Amino acid sequence: MTQNEFFLKEAKKELAFTCNGIDYYQFTDGGLPIYFNRFRSFQNIVDNHNQFKVTDAVMTEFLDMVDKFTNDNSLTPERRIAEVQRLTQTLKFRRQQSNNLTLVYDISAVWFFDESEDPAEYDINYSQKKIKIWVENNIAILPDGSTMNLLAFFLRTPLNRFINFQDLSQHGTLTYLKSLTETEFSHSLHNYSMLSETEKGQTIGQNIASLMEIYEGLWKLIDGESQSISTS
Repeated sequence: MTQNEFFLKEAKKELAFTCNGIDYYQFTDGGLPIYFNRFRSFQNIVDNHNQFKVTDAVMTEFLDMVDKFTNDNSLTPERRIAEVQRLTQTLKFRRQQSNNLTLVYDISAVWFFDESEDPAEYDINYSQKKIKIWVENNIAILPDGSTMNLLAFFLRTPLNRFINFQDLSQHGTLTYLKSLTETEFSHSLHNYSMLSETEKGQTIGQNIASLMEIYEGLWKLIDGESQSISTS
């Protein structure tokens, strides 16, 4: 049985929404039929956020950059130590200023899946691609044909059982999240600027570039939401 046949015949799913021409599904009965590996990934994302207050992508960026500076002989020892100290302070800042908005998209990327995915597995790289699509195309077409703001859709889904998303739509909170996203983008931009051209084409550079694209998309989305609330 091919992956698509498995998807169509075996997965207990239902259409949740369509975004940018792509149908996204969720498991039926409040997610009860979710497969173990996907549920474990979902649980790990929530647990890591509760424990470390940063997403997996942010932690990966931190570890990759520490590894780079530890082994980069082109920099003086003093510069390498300074950069690692900067990274450590940046991670502490991100933990103190937990951005729940990024968590909304991270767990939504596990919960909702399209027909090209194996519903029994979770691919973090593909999930980052989905998130970029969602933040750039913030419209959800629901099964009944109606449309709504995709972020608002995520905030109203059963995912609220696992994470408290209340107050994320308040204007003051959005202003804070906008400023925080700008800061996170600048941190990643600095890290990216420290990479060689070769490294930018490797996994370390691709991951940071992907993260910056998501931050940029989130900033635009938050800005649009803030303006909408201000004029309503």
